Amino acid sequence: MQGIYELPLDRWDYLPMGEGDEARLAFLYFWLSANDEVELVRGHGDYLNYNIYKCFCTIRKKKKWRLLMNLIDEKLISGKVIAVSLSNTHTFSKENRNKIKLISGYGVEGDAHFGKTVKHRSRVAQDPNQPNLRQVHIIQSELFDELKDRFDIKPGQLGENITTRGINLLELPTDTILHIGEEAIIQITGLRNPCPQIDHFKPGLLQAVIDKDSEGNLIRKAGIMGIVLKSGEVSPEDSIRIQLPSKPYRKLERV
Repeated sequence: MQGIYELPLDRWDYLPMGEGDEARLAFLYFWLSANDEVELVRGHGDYLNYNIYKCFCTIRKKKKWRLLMNLIDEKLISGKVIAVSLSNTHTFSKENRNKIKLISGYGVEGDAHFGKTVKHRSRVAQDPNQPNLRQVHIIQSELFDELKDRFDIKPGQLGENITTRGINLLELPTDTILHIGEEAIIQITGLRNPCPQIDHFKPGLLQAVIDKDSEGNLIRKAGIMGIVLKSGEVSPEDSIRIQLPSKPYRKLERV
């Protein structure tokens, strides 16, 4: 799909490259005002989110991140939870659960990283009194799709608490607010920095979740970290609503 900035701002089209029912289809998109009421056919909302995600990837590669954030209305950036996981010990992978409970200021109840101060062992070794900015680990399942030809990865296996679909988490600004389910609220603090443990899980995976942009800057794909602003339960199929911070936006950095 072409970058949004290369197309007329009132409309653009997309021809999916597929077979079967998807072959020979063409999708035409229009900008809608916040006052428009549009009902999508069942399943089309997921497809729209998927294509917006692809736009994120295209524009990221062309260094148009700020322009994209100005163009896309936050009401269009939404997704859902597909899995929740936790581990009460410092295992690399976490077990899937039917639901998890987020506690304001602490993180995921029952998880090894639950607490106001740092719980990741490398951070504890540096300074155990640091604030815990890594209370909740979130990964977009689109990463698994990207790597599926080389690695079979299931939700929770990379150590995340919440696995999502429909949002390119890596392109959201620092301090973005995620409203998840009925009550839970998370504030994004930064990027997860993948460590060598990931190669112990699957050899070669560390290199696969690290990339570089055209200027040689490191791109970390292993998810994002956040803190819990409001307590609440989170379950698979819960909706995720994005609340962008005040401008100017700040790109996510490792935390």
